[in-house]
Amino acid sequence: MFKAIIFDFDGVVAVSDLPRFKFWQKLLSQKGFRLSDDYFRTHFIGRTTKSFAESVLRGKIEDSIIAELMNEYEQTYKENILDYVMPIDMTVDFIKHYSGQAKLAIASMADRKVLNHITKAYGISDNLRLVMGKDEIVKHKPDPEVYLKVAEELAVKPKDCCVIEDSVVGVAAGIAAGMNTFVLLNGLNGKDEFKELPIAGFIEKPDDFLQLH
Repeated sequence: MFKAIIFDFDGVVAVSDLPRFKFWQKLLSQKGFRLSDDYFRTHFIGRTTKSFAESVLRGKIEDSIIAELMNEYEQTYKENILDYVMPIDMTVDFIKHYSGQAKLAIASMADRKVLNHITKAYGISDNLRLVMGKDEIVKHKPDPEVYLKVAEELAVKPKDCCVIEDSVVGVAAGIAAGMNTFVLLNGLNGKDEFKELPIAGFIEKPDDFLQLH
């Protein structure tokens, strides 16, 4: 059905946004700054840590302290990423056992090094034709750049691509790229969030992946 299936990473292949957010809540509490749970949906999910720091922390916390926190995040969280993230089994199993003709790829706002490390640990790296992270793009989601670049690298037209996303920001990027965009429901999002967007469908259980063949 599709010539390429492109997966977002956070919230689709693994749950990493939530543990990353919890890590930042703990870091900030140590500095006397309370980060409300409300910020997870409004300023965190689907966004890079740098974007979060610039939109939420800058102006409220001294730049030197933000730099200190970012260093702690890099050294503690990212260097031990597998201790924090959790695989989304139905996606990992689909990629691991996929035997169709479509090219599989990941398009994420995470670091390429982190993506390679986790996909290898999950045993899915060999089935992925391409992994693209924030290191290789200029504009972040909801800009469609990452999806368009993946399609170009795979030599597949956007209209022949299928995108699997979990956030409004990511869905907007997939749609803007002219791709058939599905939403994976992971327990952290809900159908109502996407009712105004022209998505291709929802993925709630393993069998729902069959609609991509």
